[in-house]
Amino acid sequence: MIERDLSLTYLLLKLANSMIVSHRPKIKSIRHAIMLLVINELKKWISVLALQKLYDLHAHLYQEIVTLSFKRESL
Repeated sequence: MIERDLSLTYLLLKLANSMIVSHRPKIKSIRHAIMLLVINELKKWISVLALQKLYDLHAHLYQEIVTLSFKRESL
């Protein structure tokens, strides 16, 4: 999945390179990046990106849900 999406590949490599110590070589492959990232952290990262894309597509619905939630809370 990651290899087929250039934006996910870019973000993964950027994230992995930001996490390494300066004396290590720069991460240049998806395989190397995945090996350095903990699987649970990778799952969280993909979930956040997927939710962000979903939010971007339906932002108006989320805003309405939040507004209604605050209104109901005040009742």
